Amino acid sequence: MPKILFTFEGTDGAGKSPISRKLYEYFLSKDIKTSLITTGFGYIDNAISSLKTDPCYDKKAHFLLALTNSILTYKKNIEYDQCVDELHIYIFDRYYHTTLAYNIALGVDSNWAIETAKVIPRPSKVFFCDASILNILNRKENIDFIETGFSKDIKKKKSFFQFQTKVLECYYKLIAMEPELFCMLDTNDIDKAFEQLLQTKEIINIK
Repeated sequence: MPKILFTFEGTDGAGKSPISRKLYEYFLSKDIKTSLITTGFGYIDNAISSLKTDPCYDKKAHFLLALTNSILTYKKNIEYDQCVDELHIYIFDRYYHTTLAYNIALGVDSNWAIETAKVIPRPSKVFFCDASILNILNRKENIDFIETGFSKDIKKKKSFFQFQTKVLECYYKLIAMEPELFCMLDTNDIDKAFEQLLQTKEIINIK
């Protein structure tokens, strides 16, 4: 039986986590073997955090560490899974497209980054959570934990808007390169987005 990998992508706060969990719970309710995974290994995340405060910060090193996270997550959860007697759906809350969009927004050369990322196994489908940056800001309860792209501006909401707008533009360019891989979800309303998700052919075909 096949292994199916669905990934959820989008800017910080766009709704990736809640909608991916909803899909996970939906498949479980149908007695379909499903795993929900957030990309990340603690020791690599710590290394990335250390890089961010290093005066000799290297953009490519940051990118390669983040890419390694995706590779190891795939290997640990999918490649090393030897169970082949039933359908298994894997749902990744973020995958390598996150690394591409965020690091290109931070200044990594896009051509080099995209070419380097080709070593990573592709997902079956990428569901892109597309939400207004202003709506996302309104949903944020604690602005101390928002992704501002290393900005030192004390006006965190302004920094968030500027950086996440760059990230969104990078995502749109990636989507334009492989439109068949992506499915756009309007996640300004999470519940409506989930209903939209259930009507996609990828989900209907599993029913």
